Amino acid sequence: MRLIGKAGELLQTVVTITPPAINKFDITSVAAKDGTNIQFKMGEKVKSEPQQFILNITNIKPDPGRYFDKITLKTTSTISPEISIRVFGIIRKK
Repeated sequence: MRLIGKAGELLQTVVTITPPAINKFDITSVAAKDGTNIQFKMGEKVKSEPQQFILNITNIKPDPGRYFDKITLKTTSTISPEISIRVFGIIRKK
């Protein structure tokens, strides 16, 4: 995911996670490797078929610069017990 924009702007994105039919799972925890430049929150599980999860990611870096972080989702799946989402931030001057 890329969060690109000017300092002071609201920069956010929504990630939809859809487990495949052969590997249905629940998400048990969410954590960022660093977390100083992003804020994240798991939304409600979407009641749909196929099942979906919503992850909201927001930039909180106030000044220009670049950063990289990784969000790890732990799941109940034995096939994919962890899912990694890479987040790149490019914050430009106003």
